Amino acid sequence: MRNIVICFIFICAYICFGGCINYISAPIKKYEYSGGITEFENGFKKFANANPGMTLTISRRDSTNSNSARDMIVELKGNSRDIVYDLAYVETLHNEITEIDLIGIHDKIRKTGGYKFKDVGVKELFNDFKNDFLMRLEKDQDMILKPETFNF
Repeated sequence: MRNIVICFIFICAYICFGGCINYISAPIKKYEYSGGITEFENGFKKFANANPGMTLTISRRDSTNSNSARDMIVELKGNSRDIVYDLAYVETLHNEITEIDLIGIHDKIRKTGGYKFKDVGVKELFNDFKNDFLMRLEKDQDMILKPETFNF
């Protein structure tokens, strides 16, 4: 009887652990920025100030650590569009590198987008993010978000 109970506990733990891992989805795309969080955020703030239809919402995941992971919601409004980019980022390597995850893309007007590349409209929205938004960020603020070559 004791062996059955122990076996049952291991099976339940395996199912719960596997379910938790499957619940956390991979980002749409990973990027790196050569600079710390403060520099990264200041560049985005300057970019937003230069683009009237752009708003930023920044929040910390851990309020006790100034270098902890953060979230940024970038919203682009105007000309019959309302696009939202969800970014999560963290500082690594002694304040020299910021790792950025694009975790969601949404078009609020067309009601498309999502958190996975296979979601409806994500591919098109990602292409706009890559070929328009990031190109303008690089041109206007000299900020380069380098895509990670390996997304596991």
